[in-house]
Amino acid sequence: MALAKSISKAPIKTMIKLGLMTLYLCHVSFAYSGTSKASEIRICTPEWEYYAQRDGNGLYHELWKEVFDAYGIQASVLFAPYKRCKELARSGHVDAFPGGYRRDINVGNLIYPHWYIGVDIISVAYRKGTISSWTGTSNLSGKVVGWERGLQFDVAGIITEDIHLEEFTHLDAALMKLNAGRLDFILDYRQALESTLAELELEESIVIRANVITGQEYFMLFHDNEKGRFLAEHWDRVMRKLSDEGRLHYLYSKFGDESY
Repeated sequence: MALAKSISKAPIKTMIKLGLMTLYLCHVSFAYSGTSKASEIRICTPEWEYYAQRDGNGLYHELWKEVFDAYGIQASVLFAPYKRCKELARSGHVDAFPGGYRRDINVGNLIYPHWYIGVDIISVAYRKGTISSWTGTSNLSGKVVGWERGLQFDVAGIITEDIHLEEFTHLDAALMKLNAGRLDFILDYRQALESTLAELELEESIVIRANVITGQEYFMLFHDNEKGRFLAEHWDRVMRKLSDEGRLHYLYSKFGDESY
């Protein structure tokens, strides 16, 4: 009888083991599936000098390598105008785009992480003699003001004055227009303005007021789905790690960006 009981219990134990093994394999399969969804990230960005250049150079390219490529998530970059990138991210044709503000998620299908990608710390360039001194953004009122296409300082509420906006693609060409009197002011980031002005040898005729306008934090905005939420959480984890190690400050300082 004892032998019979032992034999009868064997299939039950086997079934339990098989059941547990099945649950384990399901768990592994689900975990692997989640990882496979994040084996790449499709990023859309405007072409921004010193940040996201078509030749693969710039702060954001280096940051994406550290945050994504270093962890087996291959970053592929598509270049397009800012509004197009935003729409592609909303529709899920790409996973993320840089330069979005918190208010942008109000349009739907977008989420932002905790760690921002930058802060609008803006410098101003103008011809000597245009104004006696810089007193604030009120100096821009009624003037022809240029900034790089996609920066959206007006949409972000940083510049609220009534201006005549001229967006540009290349800063060197814009500075030449400024020097010729076809622009009154240019808003950009200090490093870009100072280095480009030096290359053009226009330091004697153009004034730069560095870091005189402070705006908002802006973010990598992700498409709001399972993959996008995973990528946003991954972004926060790695950015925190890079910050703790001092690597984040090093990268931003390398490009003259004072966001971190």
